[in-house]
Amino acid sequence: MNRYVKMDIRGIKMPNIFLIMGNPNAGKSRTIRSLTGVSRRRSRCYQVETRSGIIDIYIQLDSIQEEGKTPKEFIDYIKNNYNNIQNIFVGVWISYGDMPPGVDYIQAFLNEGWNVNQIVVLGANNIVNLPQNMPQPHYIPDSRSLPSNTIASRIRQWWQWL
Repeated sequence: MNRYVKMDIRGIKMPNIFLIMGNPNAGKSRTIRSLTGVSRRRSRCYQVETRSGIIDIYIQLDSIQEEGKTPKEFIDYIKNNYNNIQNIFVGVWISYGDMPPGVDYIQAFLNEGWNVNQIVVLGANNIVNLPQNMPQPHYIPDSRSLPSNTIASRIRQWWQWL
């Protein structure tokens, strides 16, 4: 069985979230592009190769807040448009403007029963108020000064992506 598959109590597969956090200009979009090869700002499903096999994954280049979606709006969007997708790769701002902070999105994903599988934080060395019982984030505080392929190489090792 794929190591990313998580079932709810009814046996329904729940989505896995791969998350890049950072404030504006921390390198979220360029990191997602470097990791996945996705070059357009259009969100859609792609395939990514991992050490345990190829996974289908919804990829969004812009942060959820940049799209103007609240946590509930994003969850509803995925449910209404990508209900069968098992893996989701998105970026969120740590905190910015009038939109909810990144930890609110993480909590909403957890409340929905989604599996927050991996988190990388760019441009910071800590996140306050992270929900309990989730993977420890990896931090790249100097992301603004690093080449995209350097950041992507680190993340591939942590996430076991090829």
